[in-house]
Parts: sequence; C-alpha cells; structure tokens
Amino acid sequence: MRSSVVVSAALMIALALVGQASAVPITVTVMSTDVPKDIPDNDPTGITSVLTGPNWVITDIDLIIGELRHDYVSDLNISLKAPSGYQKQLIVNGDDGGILASLFQVTDFFNTTFDDEAVTNLAAGTAPFTGSFNINHPFTVGNDPLATFIGENALGTWTLSISDTVYEDSGQLVHWGIRFTADAPEGPEVIPEPCTLSLLALGGLAALLRRRRA
Repeated sequence: MRSSVVVSAALMIALALVGQASAVPITVTVMSTDVPKDIPDNDPTGITSVLTGPNWVITDIDLIIGELRHDYVSDLNISLKAPSGYQKQLIVNGDDGGILASLFQVTDFFNTTFDDEAVTNLAAGTAPFTGSFNINHPFTVGNDPLATFIGENALGTWTLSISDTVYEDSGQLVHWGIRFTADAPEGPEVIPEPCTLSLLALGGLAALLRRRRA
C-alpha cells in the first residue's frame, strides 16, 4: 500500500513540474528603412519616417537615433506616434522652453538612445550625445515620456516626426529605430512520455525502499 502511495505522489510531482514556462522579457530593435531624409529649415511640417513594430504588448520602449545631422539640434521638435494613433512629443525646441534650451549651440545626434531609465539627462550631455539619455525635462519630475507607450500593442506603423522651427539651420535624419521590449507569452504545456513518468515514479519508490532498509 505504501509503495503505491509513493508512485502516486511521484506522478503528481511530475505533472506539477511539466509545462511550467514563466514569462521572460524579449527585446527586438527595428530600424527604419525609408531614410535618409533632409530636415528643412524653419518648416513646421518637417519630415516623417516610419517603421513597423512587432505583434506584442510593450513593457518598455527606447528610441534610437542612429544618426541625425543638424547644425543646431536645439531647433528641433521630435515626436513619436504609435500605430493606435497616440502621439507623444518627446523633444520641444529650445526657443519654446524644451529640454534642449540649455544645450545652446550643439550639433548632431550619433548613436543616441532616448531611454527613460537612463541615468544621464540629455540636458547634461555633450554633442553628439553618443550613449543613453533620459529626456525628462530637467525641471519636471517623473514625466518619463516614452513610458506613456507602455501597454500599447506595437504591431503596425510607428511614425517619427521631426521639424526645425527656427531660421538658419537645417539637417538630415540618416537612420533611426525603436527598441521594443515585451514579456514573452508562456509556452505550451509539455506532457512527458509515459516512460518518463514511470521513471519518476520508480525513483520515488526506490527512495522509500532505501529508507525502509536503513
């Protein structure tokens, strides 16, 4: 009787262990393919560039400006629109009191990542801002602009809009992309073969017999 109880217990443990796949973060970086594009001087219409996101719900998102050449990046307004139509202005030009107001005469972004979790604020960076920066306004607490996209389904067209609204300077968006992070869905349950269950059960029985002989 006791041996049959051990076998049943081993079977229950085996069934409890199989098919237990936990969600883990997955990340993919998608780069735009419709660039380079020239950014006209003092034109509020500016330019737009697009890319297609993956079919998953966002848990984190970073904007990557691989290369943006401009004589005076403080002139720029930069916004990002999700496939849902939700749009967030990420950068406001310096003349309108945005984060770039404190940067004065600086040029270019090169391998620049806008990341809400970055330790360094963009206003504390130096051109061409290579590395990761948060783009919170230095006088605003907790605005985390990219975090507003968390919970969106990334599938569809993402649109980056850039405009120069001040006279005398122009530039070019050379390449850019978005790094999407999501939780991978749980995997399908895997039912072990009968021989695997038998071995687990026999293992439990053998353990009992060893204890009885001791």
